[in-house]
Amino acid sequence: MIATLIAAIGISRILLGVHFISDRAGGWALGITWLGLTAFAFELSRHAAGQPVTDPMTEGLEPESSDELTPTEQEPAMSNERHDRADGTAESRPPL
Repeated sequence: MIATLIAAIGISRILLGVHFISDRAGGWALGITWLGLTAFAFELSRHAAGQPVTDPMTEGLEPESSDELTPTEQEPAMSNERHDRADGTAESRPPL
């Protein structure tokens, strides 16, 4: 999904005439290289800290913390009802 968006934006910039193909290809190559370097640095930092190197796509970034993680509570939906302000006056929201 995100790769499709990135490709569509790059292609649209070429079709609009604001970039050459070499500009977009260079940008994509630089982005992929940066992603690879940061992923490699992440693995090195985990190895240096004595933690096992993981596969983030299947296990997450910190699989050892999975027992401590809990989902957050759902926030209530916003409504168009009246709400009282702190000074005691009523405020109503216009419909969206």
